[in-house]
Amino acid sequence: MGATRRKFTLEFKTEAAHRVIDSGRNIPELATRYVKGICRALE
Repeated sequence: MGATRRKFTLEFKTEAAHRVIDSGRNIPELATRYVKGICRALE
């Protein structure tokens, strides 16, 4: 059984692209920071 592919809204994709462009950071770095932020918020 394969994993289900996640779907993201156009709004989310647009915001993510703007964050990459505006911050000057790369996608993996921002993704790591985003996940860490979510984990902290859930604690």
